[in-house]
Amino acid sequence: MLNEVIEVMKRVAPLILEEVSLLNDAVSQIDEPCLLVIAGKFNSGKSTVINALLGERYLNEGVAPTTNEITFLRYTDLDIEQQQCERHLDGQYICYIPAPILKEMTIVDTPGTNVILQRQQHLTEEFVPCVDLLLFVIFADHPLTGSEIAFLRYSQQWKKKAVFVLNKADIYQNNHEVSLLCSN
Repeated sequence: MLNEVIEVMKRVAPLILEEVSLLNDAVSQIDEPCLLVIAGKFNSGKSTVINALLGERYLNEGVAPTTNEITFLRYTDLDIEQQQCERHLDGQYICYIPAPILKEMTIVDTPGTNVILQRQQHLTEEFVPCVDLLLFVIFADHPLTGSEIAFLRYSQQWKKKAVFVLNKADIYQNNHEVSLLCSN
């Protein structure tokens, strides 16, 4: 009987340790700000959406890809003229910005889901499991691409909340045209 109990304990112990590890991770994140990850293909308007959330133009915007690495946006009390950005050895780039919304959350600006460099794609996918909310930006004039669909399928496995932003929806004449786009 004692041997059976020992065998059961040996099988159950790793499961308990895994649950304890998950609980420890959850407890350590309680005091962390919400993590909002902005994703979408390059040139979908992610930086424009982030600037709108921040209430001021802090990030560069353009027709060429402007974000080529994972960029964490965190709050600072410093003036924008004293804005600091740091590059970490793990490939993260952290910018401290005096936008009040960043007191409550960290915004993560990602390279496009269709980036050429595999390292960037890997870094973007690395953050999906840690996300509190995924904001996925879609350019209204282009249907979803294969890379966007692949990224969204990848994201589904983590059961994270996602909000879709249809950027430049004002290029359509009426709500019916937007509805047609969204139904396709």
